[in-house]
Amino acid sequence: MKTRLRPYALAVFVILPVPVFCTTVVVIGTQNGLVISSDSKTGVEKNGVLVRTFDNHRKIAILNDQFLIAGVGTVDITSGPNHFNFLPWAAILQTRIAKKTVEQVADMVKDETASMFLQVDVDSMVKNGTLKKPSAGANCQMFAQFIIAGLQTGTWHIYKVQYDIDWREKHLLSPSKEELEREWNPLSPERPLFLTFGVVEAIQDNSHESYAYKRIKELCPKAVADFESGTYHLPLQETIALSRALVQVEEDTNPTLVGGDIKSAEILPTGVALEIPDPSDSKK
Repeated sequence: MKTRLRPYALAVFVILPVPVFCTTVVVIGTQNGLVISSDSKTGVEKNGVLVRTFDNHRKIAILNDQFLIAGVGTVDITSGPNHFNFLPWAAILQTRIAKKTVEQVADMVKDETASMFLQVDVDSMVKNGTLKKPSAGANCQMFAQFIIAGLQTGTWHIYKVQYDIDWREKHLLSPSKEELEREWNPLSPERPLFLTFGVVEAIQDNSHESYAYKRIKELCPKAVADFESGTYHLPLQETIALSRALVQVEEDTNPTLVGGDIKSAEILPTGVALEIPDPSDSKK
């Protein structure tokens, strides 16, 4: 039985004076539903070096049984008395989104996170060295992404709110909001909707000789066979299996950054958003 996952029931991040970041998120949509899967590893950086990881943090929240929101990049950051934590913040957000469209929720995410990052004073962290430039050649670095999805007038709508750090000027740029795959129609799709965020080094290689392809074919042969035969109307269970397999491949190849249990949530064609139970739970 599928359960409805509330943000306030999710694991709460520890309060640390350095950023906590999330890694891999996969989104797949067909006419039978939209699925978001992620790993559950988060990392803590200090002076640009990974100093600690946690394997039990959820990166996906369900809002009002209607919308899904996922966090990638910085999801927990503290400066003095000011603290931004993605999951408790999402729990508060859902109390204010009744009768909102997907775009209106994305606008709220953009406005509220901008206010929170201003309070935390990310610019000062960039200037004083709490946040470190990842490499000599990177003048612009993704700081945080929020992926918002929902069903509206029979169509999936997915928005990305993103923050970048300008290392040349040493400040956090204003957030951008973008609707993704806006031309994709779930009622008559020519292909599944497929999006990846965060650490996706392995799963970007879709050649038949790649480790990713071979491993995904091993984990969900039916979904791969349907893709290769041109059958894009995947049953929901195949969509779930495929999204989880993609995250698993990234865990296999990037275990330092990607790991822990794979968590998934879905939006049904009726517009109802649900948590997808871990398949291993049914075997216990």
